[in-house]
Amino acid sequence: MAAQGRLVRLWQLPGQGRTLGLWRAEDTTQLGAVLEALPLSPWMTVETTPLSEHPNDPA
Repeated sequence: MAAQGRLVRLWQLPGQGRTLGLWRAEDTTQLGAVLEALPLSPWMTVETTPLSEHPNDPA
């Protein structure tokens, strides 16, 4: 996923057994498809929070 530009950053939260990921997608439908394609998808609980672009972001 990182090589495809979908996964930007992944953190394992200490002592919580949880993982936090920063993903890139065109829209929520595409993000949902990416997350459903993950091998552990049937056992995952997913919560998504859309982020807005920062006005000074050069990208």
